Amino acid sequence: MRTTREMIRGAAAAAAARARDGETDASSDGSDDDAENVNDVNVERGGVGESEGVVSRVDAGATEEAWEAREKRRRKNKHGKKRRHREGKAESGSDALKARLLTSEMVADDLDSARSSSPVLFDVSGADEKVKESVGARVVAGVAAAQGQRAYMEDRYSAVVDLKPQDMTTCDGVRRSFLGVYDGHNGAWAAEFASERMHTFLPREALEPNTAEHCPEQTSRYNETMKAHLKKMYMDCDEEILDTTQQRGRRDGSTAVCVLQVGAALFTAHAGDSRAVVGYSDGRSRAMTEDHKPSTATERQRVTSVGGRIEFCGCWRVIAEHPTKPVRAALAVSRSLGDIDFKRPTDKGVTAEPDVNRFDLDANINFVILASDGMWDVIRDHEAGEIARAALVSRGVLNGDGEITSNDTNLVEEACNAASKELLDTSMERGTSDNVTVLVAVYIP
Repeated sequence: MRTTREMIRGAAAAAAARARDGETDASSDGSDDDAENVNDVNVERGGVGESEGVVSRVDAGATEEAWEAREKRRRKNKHGKKRRHREGKAESGSDALKARLLTSEMVADDLDSARSSSPVLFDVSGADEKVKESVGARVVAGVAAAQGQRAYMEDRYSAVVDLKPQDMTTCDGVRRSFLGVYDGHNGAWAAEFASERMHTFLPREALEPNTAEHCPEQTSRYNETMKAHLKKMYMDCDEEILDTTQQRGRRDGSTAVCVLQVGAALFTAHAGDSRAVVGYSDGRSRAMTEDHKPSTATERQRVTSVGGRIEFCGCWRVIAEHPTKPVRAALAVSRSLGDIDFKRPTDKGVTAEPDVNRFDLDANINFVILASDGMWDVIRDHEAGEIARAALVSRGVLNGDGEITSNDTNLVEEACNAASKELLDTSMERGTSDNVTVLVAVYIP
């Protein structure tokens, strides 16, 4: 029978053997840090004396440390494999995305770079790409303005050639634009405000195109809805101007003529005697608006029907008596923005409500002219069209057959500026006494 001493010695020897087996595994499988820990155990063991009790005690501790080190390596290796697996999947996913992006770039390179529509957006998710067709012509505008013989320059204009709904972040393929000319009086503030803010009073629904052009009933409803939106735009802008001028003790007013493009439709809205004229491909030029003056039968009837008074003071004017002072105001137009003397506290018959008309924007329309009355006082509609057309033809934008011959926006803009300047110079040569602002816009199919 083995003695107790022999049993202890045998147990110690077995423990030492198991410890050596653990060190061998650690040296072969562990990382550099793990190997340093095992070497520390080896050094510590190598420094121990030969006493059996001490050897047994150190071997047992070494066995425990070796087991902990082995368990640590096992967990680390397990997590390392998972991390390398995830990295491999991520790298694989990145390669797939790069491949799809490269495919999209190749498709984009193959597309016709001369297409006049907006840049095409590609979906890299692998779905079928669809090219969005542009709806409507692209507008390019040029402007010229001069103070003339007046003491102040009170005209203003706006040209928003890429009008988008406020919450729209991507291109929907519908071309929109907003052009305006504003002729101020009793100060330039109302014209300034309208030029900066008028289009912002349009609701988002007013910028949606008609989706059923070939359905007469739907088109009629669409036109009526657009008319309501544009009238509300004017009236809301007018209220802002009236509130502000009342607070500041001002009397500013302004006429307004605007052209809104939504896809293949043009809408004119105007109040006063600033005018818009369209130039057709067959050489004709026609007024798009009718001046609002107290001398016309319809406006005279409208003003007098609400108690307004009209008198001849150099020309026919709407009259507003001051409620407490022996003074009166006289206005040569019957519709305008602002002009608080004629609207508050009582209505004298002057309104900001515009007339609205719709025109189909097709190849028959070459250009439009918007101008303040300083030009229309001395240049007739058809003359203005002929002057603008000659300038556009001479600069290679139009040909003799009434076709747009260039889609170079820089060239077209230069031609529009030249046409506007020619109209302005002609107005000055003919002796206009008013401020003059002229805007010529070409619609490139």
